[in-house]
Amino acid sequence: MSYIVTSPAVSVWADGRTTLVGPFYEGAELPAGLDKDHLRMLLDEELIGKAPKSADPAPAGDSKPTTVGDIVKEVGTDKGKAQQYLDEENAKGEEARSTLVEKLQAVLSKED
Repeated sequence: MSYIVTSPAVSVWADGRTTLVGPFYEGAELPAGLDKDHLRMLLDEELIGKAPKSADPAPAGDSKPTTVGDIVKEVGTDKGKAQQYLDEENAKGEEARSTLVEKLQAVLSKED
């Protein structure tokens, strides 16, 4: 299982809690060999998330943003895009990133 950073930055204990590694910044994929209990805590606090399963790479120019920051930047004030990304994120169920959901809902609730 691989994980991706969903918060601005995190540091993580390596196995055995002997070495702190990082910082890793939003959107970065965490390396293997990190302390599983610490990873579970970071998941519970929504500082990291499960990395999406890689499929066939998208053709150049067709890739969609995946990090919270990039999605928010892509959406801007466009309510249509915000709704599209919100629907996709909510479809993930328990794995939906609450930070992203909140930011997209804020775009949708703004008066024009």
